[in-house]
Amino acid sequence: MSERSEMERRYEGSVTSGLSDGSRSPSEQTEQSILCLRCGECCREYQVRLDLMEARRIADELGIVWDKFLERYTDQAWPGTSSFLIRRENGACAFLEHLDEGKPACCRIHDFKPTSCREWSPGLYRRECRTGLSKHRGLAVSSSGQIGLRIE
Repeated sequence: MSERSEMERRYEGSVTSGLSDGSRSPSEQTEQSILCLRCGECCREYQVRLDLMEARRIADELGIVWDKFLERYTDQAWPGTSSFLIRRENGACAFLEHLDEGKPACCRIHDFKPTSCREWSPGLYRRECRTGLSKHRGLAVSSSGQIGLRIE
């Protein structure tokens, strides 16, 4: 088995399944969990890493031959051969789709999305969710976790 590159090891250390920002304790995370807003902010913030099996499964589900999947959907700057980064397009995951302005975001691979996306749990403790509430719903979250109208 070949050794992973230094870049892969550093990336793995900085992004974990669930992509927690670590700003709250587990009990606070549970207390401040919310339903997904479908704002797409998490898809704009993070670049998702796939292992080889996961990448091949997504390619198969999309009905795309492996070489075309690598070319079209993975970040070519990533040196990995056993893991890959999903390419970003227009500042977000290549699979994120906004149908119309003001409408919820849509993941084109939602039914077979990557593990880190499945394990993501939205919550008021997450900066991305607070940004989504503000940008897409006109709401703000106080430091105590209270939701109210954003004052400009």
